Amino acid sequence: TPPSIIKKTGESVDKEIRCSHSIPNHDVILWYKQDENRTLQLLGYLNLNFVTVERDVKKTISFEGDGRTHSDLTVSDLTADDSAVYFCAARYAQFHLCSANSKQCFSRGTNQFVHICSFKYQ
Repeated sequence: TPPSIIKKTGESVDKEIRCSHSIPNHDVILWYKQDENRTLQLLGYLNLNFVTVERDVKKTISFEGDGRTHSDLTVSDLTADDSAVYFCAARYAQFHLCSANSKQCFSRGTNQFVHICSFKYQ
């Protein structure tokens, strides 16, 4: 996954954000979005090959893959509200979130560009 993606509003981030892991018995990958206020929003999860997307983001968020190994995130029809840090987590009996200093990743959305940062689970 690239550390940063810059796109114009209306464009899409099509499978450019990838999460991968090799932890045995962790069959679920969860996707989160963290906005500039550092609020985490669950986007959905991939349980094995079964996708569940949260209702409020279903029109613009999708992902695919295999929860045992990897998932690719797509964000369609970008708006300034999509400027965020995107996290993934692998789950078995507990959540595992990556930690990163993301202060430099946020940029105020404009009418022309959206700045997306992502961090790969490790």
